[in-house]
Amino acid sequence: MCPTRLFGVLFQLCALFGVSVVVLIYSPLSLGVDRKLSVQTEPTGAMVTWEVTKRGQVSLESRQTPFIEEFAVNEKNPLVLAVEKEGYFSISTNFSEAEAKALPRTQVSPFRIPLQRSDYSVTLQVTGMPPGAKVEVDDGKAEPVASRVVRLRRKSPDAPFSAVRIRVAHPDYAVLERTVGLEDLPAEIRKELDSGSATSTKVWDVAVSATEIRRATRLIVETDAKDVSVSIDGELVGATSGGEGSRFRFEKDVEFTRTPDSEFSLKRLELAKQDYEFEDPSTSVKAERLVFMISPEVPRTNFLVNRISPAPFVKVPVKCWDLQGRELHVATNELLSLVQATAPRGATEFAPRLDAQASLMFGRLCTDPDDGGVVYALALHHENGQGAQEGLVEAAIASHRSQGVSPELLFQGGQEYQATDPFVAKDGRLYFSGVRDGVRYIMVKPTRGVAVPEHFSLNNQGNYADSQPAVAPGDSRQPIIAFTRRPAQLVADNTPKIWVAEEGRLRPLGIGHSPAWDPKGLSIAFVDGFGRIAVRPGNGSLDPKPLTDRKDSASAPVWTSNGRFIVFAARRHRAGGGLRSDIAVVTLDGSSTKNLVENNSFNAFPTISPEGRYLYYISNAGAARSGQTDSVRIIRMDLEPQYHED
Repeated sequence: MCPTRLFGVLFQLCALFGVSVVVLIYSPLSLGVDRKLSVQTEPTGAMVTWEVTKRGQVSLESRQTPFIEEFAVNEKNPLVLAVEKEGYFSISTNFSEAEAKALPRTQVSPFRIPLQRSDYSVTLQVTGMPPGAKVEVDDGKAEPVASRVVRLRRKSPDAPFSAVRIRVAHPDYAVLERTVGLEDLPAEIRKELDSGSATSTKVWDVAVSATEIRRATRLIVETDAKDVSVSIDGELVGATSGGEGSRFRFEKDVEFTRTPDSEFSLKRLELAKQDYEFEDPSTSVKAERLVFMISPEVPRTNFLVNRISPAPFVKVPVKCWDLQGRELHVATNELLSLVQATAPRGATEFAPRLDAQASLMFGRLCTDPDDGGVVYALALHHENGQGAQEGLVEAAIASHRSQGVSPELLFQGGQEYQATDPFVAKDGRLYFSGVRDGVRYIMVKPTRGVAVPEHFSLNNQGNYADSQPAVAPGDSRQPIIAFTRRPAQLVADNTPKIWVAEEGRLRPLGIGHSPAWDPKGLSIAFVDGFGRIAVRPGNGSLDPKPLTDRKDSASAPVWTSNGRFIVFAARRHRAGGGLRSDIAVVTLDGSSTKNLVENNSFNAFPTISPEGRYLYYISNAGAARSGQTDSVRIIRMDLEPQYHED
């Protein structure tokens, strides 16, 4: 009986008796050689897709390598593997019936598929410098951040790497835009690429630094002529404007730049107006167009300059004539004093009212925690019978609480004491460095009253000179005093060292001077042997941590009231030659330093009011301009909230 007829009879019998039948359809497509194959790509993690035929149905299966699969392969249905992985070329490979038959049945056979990178990318972690800079890449659509991951790519081993456009922005620096390509990478990265290690997954650190320091300056030009055109470096930037019958003015913020080792760049300022002539007051030369070279460091006397930060503006005149020789109105010369012109915003002179027999000494300041007064050393003189000063009579210590009042003498002990370096502790006692019998000691007395000061220095039998006392906040019954000690005589090792006196014992803290306790009395800021501001625990448990560079030549550190910053004086080179001293502030990690007071004068010995809102310092800026005969005076400056708020 033929097979077809046999199947027909079976179906009829099943239908008669109600029996269900499952039919297995034989197909030659389901025949093959069963083998177990371990599929591995180099590198792993690729997606492999192939066709599978089961019971006559063809479907796709996908798995991520590595994996193990049993294959049935015949000549009508060879195994075709499609392999894909991001960053690599996609490939396909065949596994034929003959190859399957050659594999043993009793074990898993390996099948390795090597992949080739499609772009050969190099991963960079780009960090903006100096600290605080923000980085943008290419189109700048992403939010600027301190550092960003970027990739340099190439499509094949022989193709050149692409380049990316980096933009680095910092509040105190000119914006830097540069293209970073293969030639800009550090030598170790290029060496790896040249060695063929382009598939490395290492992330390379690259710093892109903004090097041009910028300063925004407000240029203000006043004339009595309307529509006087103003050009900067050949580019027309505007014209003077204003109502009839008044002076006409033009204002614009101009950005100057310099590198850390150079002066600020000059810009060319041009004033012009049709049918008018101008005169430069410094030369009395008439011209149809005036040309000035301007800089924020050396403002000229024939235009108005307002430094946006930190100085208020300085007004000076500009003259102009029409071609008929009629002189137009000249702006009033309202040149401010040098102190006001160069001091930061919110800075005012806080000089005490001194008579002709007293002068402020150029030395350390402190504040009184009780009444907030500024405490300083005072030089007292006396006159001979002819009215001339015979010289220094004594060095006293005084306190000055508010503008317009006379100072209060806290200590006046005669010429022998030569009192300097005052420090008022929270318990009201006054510590200072004074000379007794030719030896310089640390001394202490009640802040007010006539009590004779007591010696505080320990183990000083005339061999040392002790100065710059600083009392740690805490229990006044057992004060902890840090101070600077030097050999009293000129010896080979005259290096100053910091010592701490506690409970009748002395312990060394290391080389340095000018110690200052933090608000909690745990750490000491000081100037180390390299002229840097450094911080160390008061118990000496950790090594000093320097916060500034040697180039700052730092002195007189003082902590802000919130303990997050240290203010200090920094001696630097003056524009045009010589030295100046600025007041600067540094973060506790040393990542950021900022000038609070910056001019061509000596500004030093900063101290901060008890509540932290004001900075006091000594300055010799503008003494001659304001008519004051003293060479130095006290300046008070408002501090921004970040320096006194928690």
